[in-house]
Amino acid sequence: LIDAQRRGASQLHRASLSCAHFWKMPGENTLTEEELKWMDELLAECRRQSVMPRHRFELAAYAILGKGNTKKAMNRLLKMRKIETENKVDSIDTATAGQVSEKGSPGCFLCSGRDGLGRPSWFLDYAAFKPSGFHNEYEWNCLIKTSLDTFDALTTTIKEIREGCVMLAACKGMGWQNFSFEMEKRFSAIYQDGYPIRIKAIYLTDPPVIISAIIKLCRVFMKKKMADRL
Repeated sequence: LIDAQRRGASQLHRASLSCAHFWKMPGENTLTEEELKWMDELLAECRRQSVMPRHRFELAAYAILGKGNTKKAMNRLLKMRKIETENKVDSIDTATAGQVSEKGSPGCFLCSGRDGLGRPSWFLDYAAFKPSGFHNEYEWNCLIKTSLDTFDALTTTIKEIREGCVMLAACKGMGWQNFSFEMEKRFSAIYQDGYPIRIKAIYLTDPPVIISAIIKLCRVFMKKKMADRL
């Protein structure tokens, strides 16, 4: 999925930002006239602020999440650029990031696929996540890079951008040693306010008693709409 997204992004990057005919082709990348208008408005704002999208697909994703609110879409894009810079993700390749993430928390990142409704899904074993396995800022940055690569894999078409994705976390056996307030805060900023992705639901299977306390802590920085989807 990541390879497919990369190939698509590469092809779109080589295309002119004014080639709107691509988005009118039948299939999962068909954009409505309204969405094309949102893109034009967002592109104009990007040019005004000298912050250009990486490719037209990214432009479309932010425009769709903004639903015509150019300021909202632009703020989200700017937030993501700041996150990318602070965590130096562009200097880390996918393979290295994956290796460091797996070494830090073996078996945590299970797979990406689709749920019973056909929605892109990310499957995790929360009990296998070990914050103590990441010893420095570089290793944390690798974890963030791996998460962003996974988000790429969950958003490969315009249809997936619109419909959103779900996360499924196996929680059997997890404890406080699997929780990091700082990590949760950093990641929530990415999927709530930065990366152009819609998390439609987060399912926690076999949650332990402490999960209520963990969720209560996370509500400090988690938006109500997201908290309600847990």
